[in-house]
Order: sequence, then structure tokens, then C-alpha cells
Amino acid sequence: MPNGIAVEKALSNSLCNRIIKEIPNSNGLIAIDQDNVALIELILTIDSSYCKAMDPTNGPGGNYKGSSAYWITKLKHYKGSYNDLDYRNLISMIVSSVDSENSTHINADRVGRDEIANRIINYGHQKMVDDLKAGNLSVYDEIRRVTNSGKKPCRENVSFASKFCHYMCFYIFEGLPEQDNYSIHDSVVKKVLPKYLDLYKIPYKPADIEDYASFRKLVDDVISKSGSGISRNGFDHLLWYYYKGKI
Repeated sequence: MPNGIAVEKALSNSLCNRIIKEIPNSNGLIAIDQDNVALIELILTIDSSYCKAMDPTNGPGGNYKGSSAYWITKLKHYKGSYNDLDYRNLISMIVSSVDSENSTHINADRVGRDEIANRIINYGHQKMVDDLKAGNLSVYDEIRRVTNSGKKPCRENVSFASKFCHYMCFYIFEGLPEQDNYSIHDSVVKKVLPKYLDLYKIPYKPADIEDYASFRKLVDDVISKSGSGISRNGFDHLLWYYYKGKI
């Protein structure tokens, strides 16, 4: 009797080889193209570790506090005053859910979530929406600067800042070009991005990978060189999901 596990593994390998495209003569780099992005997006919709975070109907229940998609969508349709307690609670829940879903650990200093939520509230709602829509770095810069618990070392919140801006745009400007205004400054993508920069002969300095404005431009440069027309969001999902645990 044939070994079912071995048969299934062979079929899986065959399927992967047929579906997942690599760049020829690139030492196995996954191709930056729409088909590969579509495959990753499909996987994310059925991966229980991530599909909950992407569900705008996934509200709080039991010990679960609700998805970032849920809270940002609530904010999008909020009709109350941007100075009242309900608005403050919405911003706090968005900060908390983005942090927990992305493991950015902004509360490692025990003040990060509250301090960043207060910064966003004090920034002003309409100004925040306008600046996010413009794609400038004003909101990002306000969030990323160090939070201070009174103890050293203090920490910048660069990864969280990029993710907050990205997800706010993703749900608030759904269906509009501004939905894709911000790349995610992800550690996996930062590690693998130089391989694509070298492949496409895009000049850069190591410091450019750490600087968010330069990083976002380099992402755009790779997408442009690939000729794929994929989104920044698709680029992030593709490299992050394919290479996490591999690099």
C-alpha cells in the first residue's frame, strides 16, 4: 500500500513548482508578480492566524478584543464628536489591536500604547485623515518618536508607526488609490529587500533600509523594475509571508 503522506508531499511539491514562480537566474528569489501576490492573498484568507485580523466584522467577544479591521471600520463610520470618550476609546482600541496583531510590542515600556493613543488623539482627527490621504510622513513621524517611561533606554516605534498608517489607509480609503499610501516597515521585508535591489541593480545604502522614506521609495523602485504593477501591500504580503522563517 503506498505511503499516503509521501504521495501527498510529492503532489504538494509538484503543485508548488507549477504555481509559485521564481525569477530566472536569481538563486531562487520569488517573482514579483500578480500571480504570486494573488496566491499569497488567497492563503491569508484561509490562514486562521491572519484572517481574523483582516475581518471588519470580527468584533470583541470573550477574551478577544476585536480585530484592527473592526475598530478602524468603526472609526471610519463614526458620527460622534472627536473630543469625546467614545472617540478616545476607538483610538485606544485601534492602537491596541494593531500592536497585538503585529507583535510590535509598543507597550514593552509600559507606556507605549497610552502615550501613542494620546498623541493620535491630540493630533486631531481631520488633520490625521488629511495627512494620511496625502501620503506624507507627518502622522508617521508623530507616532514613531520615542515613548518615555522615565527609564532608559527609550524606544522609537518605527515598525508600529508604519503599520498604523498602512492599516488606517487600508480600511478608511478602501477602493481608492490612497488605500496603498504606506508600505509596512517589516523586519522580514527589510532583510530580503537588498536581494531584489542587487538583482535589479538599484543603488542604495544600508541606512536607506532603516529610513522609512527611503525604504518606501526602494520598495516602489523594485515594483517598477519588476514591471508587475503590484501594490505596496501586495509586495509586503508576498515577501513577508514567503520568506518569514526562511531568512
